[in-house]
Amino acid sequence: TLDPSAAAAFPVMLDFLYSHDKAVDATTKNAVALRYLSNYFGISDLFDSVNIFIKWDMTILTAPVYLEEASRFSDEKMMNCATEMCAKFFSFIDTKMLLDLPPHLFKDIMSSAELTCDSEVLSARVVKYLRAWPEMGDDSEFLRLLTHSKKMPSIDPDSACFLMKLSLDIMPDASTAGAGDAHSLYDRCMTAISSNWDDCPRIGRKRKSPGDHGDYDAIPVDVKVELLESALRAARKEKRDYEKKYRHIIGVPEGRRKRHDDDDSAGYCVLM
Repeated sequence: TLDPSAAAAFPVMLDFLYSHDKAVDATTKNAVALRYLSNYFGISDLFDSVNIFIKWDMTILTAPVYLEEASRFSDEKMMNCATEMCAKFFSFIDTKMLLDLPPHLFKDIMSSAELTCDSEVLSARVVKYLRAWPEMGDDSEFLRLLTHSKKMPSIDPDSACFLMKLSLDIMPDASTAGAGDAHSLYDRCMTAISSNWDDCPRIGRKRKSPGDHGDYDAIPVDVKVELLESALRAARKEKRDYEKKYRHIIGVPEGRRKRHDDDDSAGYCVLM
C-alpha cells in the first residue's frame, strides 16, 4: 500500500503525465512524495521538475516540512539537505514547526555539525521541545545530546530550573550538587540562575505569573538552599565590582562631583 502522502500526490503525478505543457502542481507538502513517485516509476522529467521546485521552495519556513516528509520516504539526500538548513538557521525556524518534529528528527538537527545558535536561545528552545515531548525528558542519552556543554555552554536563566530538575532526576552522575564542574548541566544551570540573582526564580512570590511552570518549586530544598547561597555570592561579587569601579565617587557629596564631558568613559571625578 502507498503511504498516505504518496497516495495524495498520485493524482498530481497523473496530471503531469497527461498534460501537454508538462507542468507539475508541486507544493511544499507533496514535493517529496512526487520525488519518490517519479523515482519509483522512472519518470525522469517529473523528477527533474520537482527538484527544481524544491530548490526554489526550501527555505527556513519550509525546511521542517521537507525534513519530516523526507524521513517518511527514507530520502536521505533530502533529509540531509533539510537537516542542514534547520541546523544552520535553528534560531529562526518556526517554534511550532520545531515542536511538531518527532524526537529522532529533532535529534538529527541537534547532532548536525552545521548547528548554529546562541547558547541561551538554544537552551530555551530545547526546554520548549522537552515540554512538548515530556516522555523524552526521561531519556538521559537524549538529554545529554541536547544539552552538551560544547553546543550549550551557557543556559537561559528562565530555562535553567527546568533543566536543573531534569539533570537531578536522570543525570545524577553529571549533575552532582557542588561538583564545580563547568561542563555539568547542573553547574551551568546553577551559574545561569545565580548570575541573574536579581530575578532569582521568583523567590517569595505567592502567585505564579503567566508562563511560570513551577520549575523552581519542583527543585529539592537542599538545592534551593545552594541556589540561594550561590545567588548571594554573585550579588556580593557584583556589589564589590561596582564599589571598585566607582570607589572614587562613593560617599562623595553630590555637589563635589563633576561630569567629564570630554571623557569617553563618561565617568565622574571628584573636584579637588
